[in-house]
Amino acid sequence: MNTLTPSVHQDKVWRQNQTWYINGKHNECEKYQRNMIRYITAIECKNTNLRIHMENYEIHNMRNISKRDDAYEWTETLDGKINKNNTTFFFNLKFVCETGGAQLRTMREIYHFIKAQVNYLKSVENNTIYFVNILDGHMCHQNMHKFKHLVYENLFIGDMVLFSVWWNHDHSFIN
Repeated sequence: MNTLTPSVHQDKVWRQNQTWYINGKHNECEKYQRNMIRYITAIECKNTNLRIHMENYEIHNMRNISKRDDAYEWTETLDGKINKNNTTFFFNLKFVCETGGAQLRTMREIYHFIKAQVNYLKSVENNTIYFVNILDGHMCHQNMHKFKHLVYENLFIGDMVLFSVWWNHDHSFIN
C-alpha cells in the first residue's frame, strides 16, 4: 500500500531514505509522483509535450523548443495528462526538498508557469480543463503561501496529500 507523506516532512534526508530514490538524476521523484497519481486516481498520468505560450496563452505540442527564436515565450512542458468524463487534467509535477539559489530559481519558474496556467484559464471559456500543480518537498511547503493569490477556478496547487483530498472529495463528480 502506498502512503502519502505531507510535503512539510519531505526533506533531503527523507527523500534519500525512500526505496524509490536513486540519486536524483533518474527522474525518480517525478516517477514517484506519477505512481502516486495513478494510486489516487486509478488512471495513468501520461507524459505530454504540451506547452503554454506566455503571450497568447495557446497550448501546443512542442517537443524541443531550444532552437526556436521564441523559446523563452513558452512554458516548460506540462508533465502529465489525464482524461476523465470529458474533463482534461493537466499536471505540473515538482519535488523541491532543499533550500538554495537553484531551488529558489526553480520556485520562481514554478510561479510563472502557474501564472501562465491562470492566464490560459482566463482566456478560454472551456471549463472542462483543469491544471493540477503538485508541489512536493519541504522547499515547496515553505513557499506555498507565495502561490495563494494565484488560486483560480479549475486550478489546484498543493502537495500530493492535498491532491488526494481534492480528487476524492472536492471533485467527487469526476469519479
